[in-house]
Amino acid sequence: MIGRLIGDWHGWLPGDAPNQHETVVPGLWRNKNTHAPQTPLSPIAIVSDIVCAGAGGTASVCRSPPARQEPPIMAVDFEQIRNNKTAVRNLPAPLADTAALEAVVGSILADNPFGCVAYESGGETIPGVVRGREQYTARIVYLDGDGKKAGAATVTAGTTAGMNAAADAVLADAALTAAVGGTPQRDANKDSYSCQLKCHDPNGETYTLTFGRKAVRLTSYEDDAILDAVEDWADTVVSLS
Repeated sequence: MIGRLIGDWHGWLPGDAPNQHETVVPGLWRNKNTHAPQTPLSPIAIVSDIVCAGAGGTASVCRSPPARQEPPIMAVDFEQIRNNKTAVRNLPAPLADTAALEAVVGSILADNPFGCVAYESGGETIPGVVRGREQYTARIVYLDGDGKKAGAATVTAGTTAGMNAAADAVLADAALTAAVGGTPQRDANKDSYSCQLKCHDPNGETYTLTFGRKAVRLTSYEDDAILDAVEDWADTVVSLS
């Protein structure tokens, strides 16, 4: 078998229907039933049939199967279904301590200044405002005899009480103090903490208020009326304005 693809010769062979296109090697005849040579074909188009050589110098044309047509790939795009927003109020001064943070959070839980409403989820009634994730971190610094920092340690807990208890344990850990060097003490100015509140608005939205030591963040809301209500309330809280 010649096994060669021809890209520049093509014609209709004697006895074939006009719509059967085949390719032959230049100068090669097709002998369909006898060994008698026939008129060479004329080059008229480009095709991709395979030409085979038969016994005794005769030739036949081997048509290759049609190319496989792959199904078209349809593009699939994400579609926006919500327009969640985020707003941040940077505080003019950091909250003094966790007591100041708890005073703000406690007032919202007690007074519900945003008019949040309870709702049903999984067969359970959820209050309009609930605590979410909380994180409290205390920092302990180790000072040498000259008052310079020799090292530091931090402890993190899910409650204020847990943070304070963990900090006291670090301060009392003689082995840790010996390993770090210096004298340990609380560095309250470097403490950090945050508390999330999940709020369910009467319009059906559930948004989040996160109170940190230096900022208040409002997230996952769509209706600007929610931002307006939170901002009006924050303007009345001394520690936030």
